[in-house]
Amino acid sequence: MEICCTRPGCPQPLNSFPDLDDSAILKTVPQKYCYQCGMPLILDGRYLPLQLLRRGGFGAAFLACDRRTPTFRNCVVKQLQPHPHLSTNQLETATRLFHREAEVLEKLGDHPQIPQFFAFLEFLAPEWNNAPPQKFFYLVQEYIQGQNLQQELDARGSFSEAEVMQVLREMLKVLDFVHVQGSIHRDIKPSNIMRAQSGTLYLIDFGAVKQVISNAGNSPNSAPQSLTGIFTPEYSPPEQRQCRAIYPCSDLYSLAVSCLHLLTGKPPQFLFDFNTNSWNWRQTVSVSDRLANALDRMLREVPEERFPGTRDVVEALNASVPYTQPSTTSSYSQPQPYTTQMGQTGQQPFPLPRKKVLMGVLGAGFVALSLLAGTLLWRSSDPSTAPGQLTTQISFGGQNLIPNERGNNTQTFKTLKAEGIKAFAAKNYTEAAQKFEEALRENPNAPETRIYLNNARIGEERSYTIAVTVPITDDFTYRALEMLRGFAQAQEEINENGGINGVKIKLQLIDDDEKPDTAKQIAKKLVKDSQVLAVIGHNSSPVSLAASAIYNPNKLVFITPISITNQLTGLDKPYIFRTNIEGEFAAQKLVEHMLTKFRNQKAAIFFVSEIRYSEDLKSQFTKEILSNGGEVVATFDLKTEGFNPNTSVQKAVDQGAEVLVLFPTHGYRKQAWNVLRTRQRQYPKLNVLGDIATLYSFDTLQEAGDAAAGMVLVVAWHISDSAKNNPEFSTIANRIWGGASVNWATATSYNAIQAIAAALQRADNPTRESLQQALTKGEFVGASGKIQFFDGESTPKFSVVEVQKTPPDYAYSSGTGYDFVPFKPVNPKP
Repeated sequence: MEICCTRPGCPQPLNSFPDLDDSAILKTVPQKYCYQCGMPLILDGRYLPLQLLRRGGFGAAFLACDRRTPTFRNCVVKQLQPHPHLSTNQLETATRLFHREAEVLEKLGDHPQIPQFFAFLEFLAPEWNNAPPQKFFYLVQEYIQGQNLQQELDARGSFSEAEVMQVLREMLKVLDFVHVQGSIHRDIKPSNIMRAQSGTLYLIDFGAVKQVISNAGNSPNSAPQSLTGIFTPEYSPPEQRQCRAIYPCSDLYSLAVSCLHLLTGKPPQFLFDFNTNSWNWRQTVSVSDRLANALDRMLREVPEERFPGTRDVVEALNASVPYTQPSTTSSYSQPQPYTTQMGQTGQQPFPLPRKKVLMGVLGAGFVALSLLAGTLLWRSSDPSTAPGQLTTQISFGGQNLIPNERGNNTQTFKTLKAEGIKAFAAKNYTEAAQKFEEALRENPNAPETRIYLNNARIGEERSYTIAVTVPITDDFTYRALEMLRGFAQAQEEINENGGINGVKIKLQLIDDDEKPDTAKQIAKKLVKDSQVLAVIGHNSSPVSLAASAIYNPNKLVFITPISITNQLTGLDKPYIFRTNIEGEFAAQKLVEHMLTKFRNQKAAIFFVSEIRYSEDLKSQFTKEILSNGGEVVATFDLKTEGFNPNTSVQKAVDQGAEVLVLFPTHGYRKQAWNVLRTRQRQYPKLNVLGDIATLYSFDTLQEAGDAAAGMVLVVAWHISDSAKNNPEFSTIANRIWGGASVNWATATSYNAIQAIAAALQRADNPTRESLQQALTKGEFVGASGKIQFFDGESTPKFSVVEVQKTPPDYAYSSGTGYDFVPFKPVNPKP
């Protein structure tokens, strides 16, 4: 028998005990300990974790067996797993929520469609690896064997009206019971609705359940009490995303969004009309008026305009199946609030955010999420393209996808590059390589040209093909270049060292237009191309989500170097891998810096409404600062027509702001730079914090210059990290690209290629399947040292940097006179 160690970070959590195959020994053995870390494995003397099911922001879930039952009954053990970046207050909040979950689950009792609650455990783990003893909490629940509706949706594409109606009716029954008990689920989505093998639907994962605050007289506009919100924004109503009071009808909103997802097969962010601030789904699928009207009312923006409660929905649906009323009376005549963390009254509700611009990581400009109608035009042809000619731009070296690669983009460079492309298209690879080499001597900072050179040097030789997809559009070409620098550098290093067991890597460059529909078309073609072993890239999470839904079931490995959405990866998506950049942890670092280094308490936030990246950072920063005793005194939308930085900064100061916090997107960088200039002219003593991606760019140094000096950013990677942990990467990157051209997107893209290379090295006779298996095991060396995927995710460490005048002899000078320099306190304490 194998028992899984529950200690986070244990290097070898699976422990094999052949003696436990004897049931008599299994029932009586006092304890077993992890071979690697010494952690006791049998919880509370009875529960044996057998397999990791999933990890989340605050914990992990394990399939376990109960040795004190005659059949060694399976169960689920949930563990509170503190993250090393969480603050003391956040850990206390998470612990409080965990205790609350146990109380709520016990109160919900033995409802036949809610997993049964068995036990709540507290356990003090012994010290290990120079760490002190650590306290853990465990919940034990009934194990429901089956599939959740998200898994069914991924396999089937969509549900019929009859199937959705059945799901809706069943969940309304469960929710009526939950609401009558004075509770609310708060995280309804397809993945939290489980269909058991018997066909019964269960509502699972009450990890975010909150009790109704006993303030029955409060109206929706009343100031709610304080609790931390844990939810999935795509499915959540406006009041929950804004951390205001929530109601039973808030669950109905989330249930309706889930129904739309099931009916249409499209994720929620593709069904919202941002021009009208409403759901626009009816033209996507045809359903009966009674269902459509019911869903529309459940989706009203204002809580009072929705159905007050579950029974009102049932009545509207005119259900033919009699509905059994619970014995307890409930009244929903007026919505009563459930509280999230810090409701801020008087704010305008924001709609379901537009596309996730890297789901809170990238600072790219907004691109509409509406799906493309009709067929995309074929723009140009590359004789070396994959079979079937993709309906978008694709090239191994036979076409010019990025005419302006920045850097020293002289006419001489352009001419030489064009000649190289012409030779490549004619399969004159030796001549092509010569022309590309000459072009790079003119402009070394040209990643597309460098990839073409690497491919030309391979020519007709055997190679491993990896497709790299980037957004080559006016608004996103800068991001494409950042990613391509990482791809090109890794490819060149690997090939110059002999390749993988003598076989070199060839990169197939694809422009996905930063559009989900284009990404789907690309994915459908790539899964059919047997030469492609893996795909790396895509920019924003909606694009990655659209493509991954095709890559995973067709067993084609996909790595996205930059992602904040946990929807991409999971045990049901073994072929999807990502660099997980959590905006939440960045917000914690920013607040920590503000309170401990700046020693300021009051902040004003400048953000971009309706853009997920900016909205998320604003929300996470606000939660974090309030939980640590600080205050957000004002917020300003950079998207406001006629935005005036002078009056905005003045208002912030009038409200008592000590710190300006900038969370722009790519399309609103100029407004952020103007805020910096205003602060420099009028209030130079104001401190400034910046976002984790958008302002961390060469353009900020070049355009904002002295106005940006003193601004502190929390970034997912800085080139100095590589100087310490992988000096070869930083040396080569600085020589080829220049320090200012290399940022976190370059580093994580480099890491993705190196991960594939390491997996190919380990895989015998590499196939897509063996590549996937190899990626899940072992480590590889990336831009900042050793990296490993856990459950498809690799999480980088954040660094704090400050914009400063370029220090003397600074190794990574941008040439602008200013640079992002690792932060050092002015008066460091001994």
